[in-house]
Amino acid sequence: MKTNRILALGLLLVAHFSYAQTVRHSTHVEDQIVQGPCYTFALVAALESNALENEPNLQANQINFNEWRFYSDCVVPRGIAWAGVNQIEYSLDHAYAYGATSGTHPIPTSFDCPNPNDPQIPCFAEFSCSQNDTWCQGNAMYGSSNVLGGLGGGCEDDEGTLFEFGLGLPHSYQLQGNANDLFERNNSPTPTYISQQLSLGRGVVAIFDNYLGSGIQHAVFIYSKSGNNYSYKDSWPLNPGIKSGALMSNGSIVRTYVVKGTMVGPPVGIGGNPGNGGGTNTPCDYSISGPSTLNSSDTYSLTGGTGGISNIQWSISGAVNTPSNMTTSSITLTNSNCGAGQTRTLTVTYTNQGQSCTKTKQISIPGTSTPSIQINGPSSLSLACPNSAIQLEAVSASNTNPAATTNFQWTVSGANILNGQGTKYLNIHLWNNPGQFQQYRLRAQKAGCSWTAWHTVTGYIGPDCSGPGGGVGIFPPLMRASGEVSLDTYFLENPTAKTVTISVISLTGQELAVGEVTSTQPTLSTFGLPTGWVFVRMYDEQTGSQSVQKYRISE
Repeated sequence: MKTNRILALGLLLVAHFSYAQTVRHSTHVEDQIVQGPCYTFALVAALESNALENEPNLQANQINFNEWRFYSDCVVPRGIAWAGVNQIEYSLDHAYAYGATSGTHPIPTSFDCPNPNDPQIPCFAEFSCSQNDTWCQGNAMYGSSNVLGGLGGGCEDDEGTLFEFGLGLPHSYQLQGNANDLFERNNSPTPTYISQQLSLGRGVVAIFDNYLGSGIQHAVFIYSKSGNNYSYKDSWPLNPGIKSGALMSNGSIVRTYVVKGTMVGPPVGIGGNPGNGGGTNTPCDYSISGPSTLNSSDTYSLTGGTGGISNIQWSISGAVNTPSNMTTSSITLTNSNCGAGQTRTLTVTYTNQGQSCTKTKQISIPGTSTPSIQINGPSSLSLACPNSAIQLEAVSASNTNPAATTNFQWTVSGANILNGQGTKYLNIHLWNNPGQFQQYRLRAQKAGCSWTAWHTVTGYIGPDCSGPGGGVGIFPPLMRASGEVSLDTYFLENPTAKTVTISVISLTGQELAVGEVTSTQPTLSTFGLPTGWVFVRMYDEQTGSQSVQKYRISE
């Protein structure tokens, strides 16, 4: 008998989870007034439900986000406002980046909604810059503002209606989670799928074709299902409400969305949250994340806290390059210390839930100076042909790439500089004088530090190697190339090759240029070379492998 009771109980539980699923929902219902914003209204209902599910002590009538604030050109780009479901995905991104404000807000009467006279998109809110120029620029939704006592942001739409925004306000909520995984979309939903989502605590935004036989696509928010009976919030113009019935008879559900992130607000009972519970007020629970040692360039951020923050200001002194904007939640610092190691204090102040907070972090700044620089070029300058082009490269003494912030200065004799002055690669054109003395000098400077000593390479231009049919004057003035040739095929076929010596040879056998290329930068500059077909010989001294390929050099 005991076994039978357990079996009966198990069947009862299966029945419950199969046929009676419910998530919490806000009791506030609004009329969308016109056709168009239903997707936004259904999505906002889903966000409200998500906030209620996340905070059990919050009452159903104590969460009320402003749908009309989302239905604006600051959330949905105006050009695609009629693009239906795009309203949902843009609104989710907006809730993740900027949050939402819960509280009472004006409820429009018939056609008395934001911008009722908009001739193209009825009731679509367009914002002017009369209230806050900084906020309006680039649709930066929550810039600092004197509106609402500086607690958050706000702006007037073109009809003069003041809109309030979330982060930094007492009733602010923000969608948290993986920015690339905020929602789940199903283009072929079934009743079983809707039941499963409700069982997971997720309400469902359902999009219908031919809703109520109107021929119009419409979205509602489903918060409960029992058998074939659904309970849902509907914003249908002039007939909104919390409804129930055999929803599938209202049309065909062609797509659904569920919110996967979590709407997080202030603890219930504090920070302006009107719930009945207690909670701990921790407005200063953010901390500075980032490495304790600033080796080159690193990012530091405010992380780990709850609630929206504002009035951010970073500061640090010492051998550190800082960004021009020190008022964002993340900044990037660059080590510019040329002397001995230092320790400096990174400080950030911010406001959260009306309280001013200060955080600090000790950062070790190692001393860094410009590495010793040397010239990497042909294995022997005396092998370079007269009147040919070669490439020189600046490398550190350990034959590695210098820091990206390094500046270079070259001087040459016995050749003309084609291009590359100030960079790590210098392309030169040797004089047409066999046996001519050559001298190349290079020095480097890490940004903010002293120049290194000159590194000098000397040699002599090789003998005439024009070959049959060649000779001097191989660079016709109007027929010089100015691009580059990719040699990555060689390195793909020879994956162990790192650095190879190259020779560019004309079809008549004349060596036009010599140099080296690497697997990390497998390109050959053709600047100054004669146009037409050439052979490129690649030789790896380490492995002994070589390859000859034919290329066409264009102007």
